[in-house]
Amino acid sequence: MARTTTLTDNEFTMLTEVVYSQYHDGRDPVGDHVWFENPFPTARTASGVMASLVKKGFVEVYNAGDADERTAAITAAGMAAYTAKENEMNAKNTKTTKTTKTTAAKATKSKAATSKKSGKAVAPKAPRGGGRPVLHTREQVITLLSKENPKREGTKAFKKWELYKNGMTVGEYLDKGGKRSTLRWDVLHGLISIA
Repeated sequence: MARTTTLTDNEFTMLTEVVYSQYHDGRDPVGDHVWFENPFPTARTASGVMASLVKKGFVEVYNAGDADERTAAITAAGMAAYTAKENEMNAKNTKTTKTTKTTAAKATKSKAATSKKSGKAVAPKAPRGGGRPVLHTREQVITLLSKENPKREGTKAFKKWELYKNGMTVGEYLDKGGKRSTLRWDVLHGLISIA
């Protein structure tokens, strides 16, 4: 039984450096000894990966002594394994893209089918706007429950509190520049009452 040998991700990375070395000068990389860059963070990782490639017969190393003079050449078996791994990775990327698109399409169809099964018409969302309902009419009267301004001096809230006059209507307060949101806050916190 023939043993098939595949490349690990690190081996593929190292072979990529050998195959695309700048020292090939456009020549076929098979059998062409070249210097190459270490793609890994440590030299130890690179030497381990290179040893594995040599053991599998995918790379030949020349002048294994001095690290600066070391060159490598990819073998025909190494090039075949490299090409197979490259094709596998390209196919996986293409398949992943297709799967994502198919899944999204199925999800959309499933959602539409669910609404058809329930028999209920999907109503469009109501237009936004309109804000909160008006709780106080312009004719209602404001009564101050706090004798002094409870807001911190120098703030906008302090200035808005100064707009209040005991017995004024909501309309008068709004005309002076007050806001309904301030009225709601002050009623909620027991600072004023509106009747």
